[in-house]
Amino acid sequence: MTAIRRCGFLAAACIVLLLGTVLLFEAGLKAGAAAWKHLYRFAHRGDERFHLYVIGGSTSYGEPYAPKISFPKIVAYMFDGKIRGREIDIVNLAEGGRDIQYGFWALQREWLVRPRRDAALLVYSGINDPVTKGDDPSFRRWRLMQRSMALSKLQWVLEGMAPGSLFEGFEPRAGVLHRFFGLDNSLQKYEHRLQRVIALARSYDVPAILSTLVSNIAEFDPEDGTIYEVPGVAERFSGAKDLARAGRHEEALEALRGILNTSIPDPAHIYYQMGNCCRALGRYDEAREYFWRAVDGGDLRRANRWQNEVIRRLAGECGTGLSDAAALFEARASHGLPGYDLFADAHHPNLEGYILLARGFARELEKATGERMTRPDVTPEEVERQFGFGAEDRYGAYISEAAWFIGHATLVRDREERLRAAERCLRKAEGIRPEAPEPCFFHFLVAVLRDDREGAMRWLEKGDLLGTNRRLFEENKWIFKVLNLSETVLPRDVVDALLPIERDAKAMRLR
Repeated sequence: MTAIRRCGFLAAACIVLLLGTVLLFEAGLKAGAAAWKHLYRFAHRGDERFHLYVIGGSTSYGEPYAPKISFPKIVAYMFDGKIRGREIDIVNLAEGGRDIQYGFWALQREWLVRPRRDAALLVYSGINDPVTKGDDPSFRRWRLMQRSMALSKLQWVLEGMAPGSLFEGFEPRAGVLHRFFGLDNSLQKYEHRLQRVIALARSYDVPAILSTLVSNIAEFDPEDGTIYEVPGVAERFSGAKDLARAGRHEEALEALRGILNTSIPDPAHIYYQMGNCCRALGRYDEAREYFWRAVDGGDLRRANRWQNEVIRRLAGECGTGLSDAAALFEARASHGLPGYDLFADAHHPNLEGYILLARGFARELEKATGERMTRPDVTPEEVERQFGFGAEDRYGAYISEAAWFIGHATLVRDREERLRAAERCLRKAEGIRPEAPEPCFFHFLVAVLRDDREGAMRWLEKGDLLGTNRRLFEENKWIFKVLNLSETVLPRDVVDALLPIERDAKAMRLR
């Protein structure tokens, strides 16, 4: 017993010593960073540029128009490339699929090395932080770790977010770590992370401008929920959709309300279809509320109203600039229902949407800098000309979007709406390059997901996808997830021909 007690005391002493060392190191690092900030700025006092920092995910990067077009580039163009007579230098730290915590670390790393003066920060981040409303029981424990830079970085690694970390691919929902650290996202954690970004910007004397998040609420169906798992509900839901397709929208609404009364745990699909019915009946305010309820139910591809409430509140409490993009998009959209009129998919804006997003940031940048925009009313055609975005770039954007829709079609059981969206993109691509093989390749995938063997074989042959254009399978190894969903669609000889590429794809994932 004595030996065990001694071991316990020794372990506790080691932990205390380690924590003390970490905290001492961090205190020294903070003091060094503060001194370095002044030294760096003095050494670079001749810098004649205005630095525009950006953090976020793929929308901040500019998908599907990147790298030529992004909203930060449009913002700079609206100011004619200069603020206070200084040339605008865009430092875009955004990457596709990244969350607000990644943006914080990228920004901290950038400013530790290059703490430039005369700058502003644009924050559009949260789509990749899927959150739901409600208390997070692990938040207090989690927040304690955030007081230390080293421990919060450890937390981030454990969440499997750090690229190349030992825990990448680790399933965070399982085991003791999840129960203690709460590795899932929550609204409270998102708010805390956003506060850290604001505080970091303030420590470097950089004004921050936040933006609410925008989503295609009216023309993108929710992720699968429990609707297909409750006995009898799937059949009733299918019947209600048949009524809507027949134009009997009032009857469809009644049928959908009846399903809601069964108290299914996840009614997002019901709300979405009710929104469609109300829109068809011209009851747009009702439709908007139903569409938002569908998104608020925990959609993984669109921001909900809870996140935007947090962003608005933090901007007010912390005195940052606020571009209320969500309100701007609703004001511009037909009947206040943002859909494919402003979006390329579920959350990436089209060019008109990106201009709207940029204008919201630019107006706040005017307030922060005292500089006036010289081009507040640019058009999509003007943006394309300015950034050299031609027919080949449009072709690439359409193909990228088709792939996005097909990939996201694998996440739901009722795939038709997403597959039709992919086909719309492919038709636009074919209008630019009628003989290109890429549309055939993605038409092939659409046919596979529809269990359409004849169509799959037709596109396989038309695109010569197992011959001259076999490279498309090698360049898009993610598609084997699509093929594995419909193993019975393809003939045995086609499956055998693709097996070596699939094995290679699996080997790459293991590495």
